[in-house]
Amino acid sequence: MHVHKYPSIPNVFEKMKIPNTGTRYRHGAWTSPELASLHNTTWHGTEKIDGTNIRIGWDGTTATFHGREHKQGNLPPDHTGIPQLLKTTFSTAALAAAYPGKPLTFYVEAFGPGIARLGRLYGTQPQLRLLDVYINDIWLEPHNLRNVAETLNLGTAPRVFTGTLYEAAAAVANGQESIFGPFPAEGLIVTTADNLCNRRGERISCKVKYEYFNGDAAWRPHLKANRT
Repeated sequence: MHVHKYPSIPNVFEKMKIPNTGTRYRHGAWTSPELASLHNTTWHGTEKIDGTNIRIGWDGTTATFHGREHKQGNLPPDHTGIPQLLKTTFSTAALAAAYPGKPLTFYVEAFGPGIARLGRLYGTQPQLRLLDVYINDIWLEPHNLRNVAETLNLGTAPRVFTGTLYEAAAAVANGQESIFGPFPAEGLIVTTADNLCNRRGERISCKVKYEYFNGDAAWRPHLKANRT
């Protein structure tokens, strides 16, 4: 079964390196003509979680698990608890009961202790959030995605922002609080209100990252307090 690779999400602005400071956004330097044209329209944003993206391919009878590379395997190590959580959540029995003979691909964000730099800020246990589902060459709409998440007893990335791209940038730059605790969210993933696509048939979306406005200084005390 071909497992559709999750598309790369561009940054909202171009980045530049500033001596003795680090990488920062070039405010207003959009990374695509689509963002430049649509920046003043309504966008919806979900919290960007500092984890790792994993794809689960289901051909109707068998599930396969794929990490960031386009191959089976390449998952977080066993000690993180993520491989076992994946096998439990996306077991053959669960998927066969819910989606018999229906090929589709699930995309989840895996996060928690041992996953990425901010992992331990999200709690003491490994977690999964359903980000997307790809079926019959289309992406499910948000309400259908939530239905799939409920069927599999999974959370989604809830909407935490509505507004223009400049407003999204301002919210992130001001340290919008994470839904997981009293610390700045890693950022936002924003998409157009109507899930518009570009001329290549790709969804128009972008990410807005806190670190490219303010560095990581605001996370340091939280990481130190949660050191294990």
